[in-house]
Amino acid sequence: MYREKINRMEENDDTDLDISWIEEQEKIQNIDKNYFREPMDAIDIHIIYINANLYIESITKEKHVLTKREKTTVLEKERVLQIIQSKKKTTPFSKYKFMDALLYNVELEPEQIQNYANTQENTISSTSSFLKPVKILEDVTISHSIFVFHGINALYFFFKEEPRTDLTNAKSKSILKMEGEQATPHKITKKVKIVLRKNQSTTKKQKNI
Repeated sequence: MYREKINRMEENDDTDLDISWIEEQEKIQNIDKNYFREPMDAIDIHIIYINANLYIESITKEKHVLTKREKTTVLEKERVLQIIQSKKKTTPFSKYKFMDALLYNVELEPEQIQNYANTQENTISSTSSFLKPVKILEDVTISHSIFVFHGINALYFFFKEEPRTDLTNAKSKSILKMEGEQATPHKITKKVKIVLRKNQSTTKKQKNI
């Protein structure tokens, strides 16, 4: 049905159209025939900033293209390090340092879908099994998953606010310098000017008799 509509639209319009949403709708309509795991072309990356009071201050989201390997797709370690380095932030009094990275990747097999959908107990524990820590010095492997989970598979990078050590060190040096100056007694010197007077004559002139 959707394919017929888009074909008619293409006949009347020569412009390029994004038909990915139509393909997805067709898959959903025939989901009983599309229960198989597929590679992902790209993945959402969420950058989460946590302030000094341990509250989430802001979240940004980006989509990054994945590199296809023989049986998996990966986000290469060079790209991971580049993302981390570019997302560090500095304020006049603090900086946000990389803290941790997590990957949410649903790896359910087709035959597990029905059981998972009907699970009402231990939902949190079963869902958390898809959340794994990421080693930033290695390629991040994103396993193939059923297409309906592609939109929720994601990477999360956490940055935490910390005081700027360069300012702290500078302040400490300044304080130590001031304390040192106060502890050192100042030598007081007084200039004395000595004036030597010429000897006055003590001989009196005798009076003539």
